[in-house]
Amino acid sequence: MNVGDIAYPISKGLLKEGDIYSDIGTIVAGKKPGRESPEEITIFKSVGTAVMDVSTALRAYKLAQKRRVGKSVNLWGV
Repeated sequence: MNVGDIAYPISKGLLKEGDIYSDIGTIVAGKKPGRESPEEITIFKSVGTAVMDVSTALRAYKLAQKRRVGKSVNLWGV
């Protein structure tokens, strides 16, 4: 069952259940790989609590460091 923002395009026939590859938890847990090419599209909307957002971000950051992918950016302007 899909709720929230994804429910509308599914209800209008713009997306099918089979069009959805995975959820963020499955990817972060390493059970499925994330994007494997620049042509793939990733959509993630966080609707959890702040602690869930921070823990997910930390896990993604650590995985990126371990895999030596991504780009560091200065968000604080210092």
